Amino acid sequence: MLAELVTLWFLSATEGHRIGEHLPGPSGNLMHAPAGGLLAALLVRTAVPLRGWISAESWPGLRTRVGGWTLAACFAWGVIDEVHQFHVLGRNCSVLDICADVLGALLVLVSPWPAGLGRATTWRPVIVLALIALGLGVLGWLGRPFPDRVLEDLVTALTGSSSR
Repeated sequence: MLAELVTLWFLSATEGHRIGEHLPGPSGNLMHAPAGGLLAALLVRTAVPLRGWISAESWPGLRTRVGGWTLAACFAWGVIDEVHQFHVLGRNCSVLDICADVLGALLVLVSPWPAGLGRATTWRPVIVLALIALGLGVLGWLGRPFPDRVLEDLVTALTGSSSR
């Protein structure tokens, strides 16, 4: 889990023009949901001892205490990561990216596989959440609608600095 957090931190510290060279088009935006999902899976694995790969006790879902704390931690990390990006040349602070991070975590926590307490019993919620995450990734690439700038405006107001 710590390795992923360190990796994400260093990726966030990469200047905007360098990210665009390696992740063209919406691919950079689309990576938020898988990164949030991996973080959620690693947090669940850290919080709950493995009692068999497909054991329901080993993979708690969203409607459990571990699931709720996992979702909150993924949200908090998304905010911290975006505020960090705000101070990197050529990067911005995106509410859509935070939403995509949280959607990735939700995908892991509601997925019916592996079976677990508090998980969905069908794939329907997973499909809906994946489509929303895909839409957010493309929307973030196409432009920055009003809500996307809210956190950036707040950080600017609190720190007196603007994104470079």
